Amino acid sequence: MKELSTLIKVHHIKMNKDFTFLADKFSFEPTSSDNDAGILFDCSLNKTIELPPSNVLSFFSSPQSCIISFTDSSLREIKVGSVYLPARVSINPYLNAAKININCKQTQSPFIL
Repeated sequence: MKELSTLIKVHHIKMNKDFTFLADKFSFEPTSSDNDAGILFDCSLNKTIELPPSNVLSFFSSPQSCIISFTDSSLREIKVGSVYLPARVSINPYLNAAKININCKQTQSPFIL
């Protein structure tokens, strides 16, 4: 389990565009599971973020293929998703905040450089 900074950086793969979202401090603990394809790490995460502009909300109203970057307390960057196995990101708006939904399973732990 790692305690991460409050910035969630999202890189949209097809558009080659970066988005940055501000969240409360949170911890990240991917779980591993063994199946027919081998060991997969479930890096899914749902966190409350500050309400982004309406154009960003409408863009992420349906899941988008992205690479997510977090920074831990020692300033090491942790990436979730890749070009070959991207994370699926969507945002659900609420009155004063929004919830970012990150769904990703990958073959390597995000803590391995």
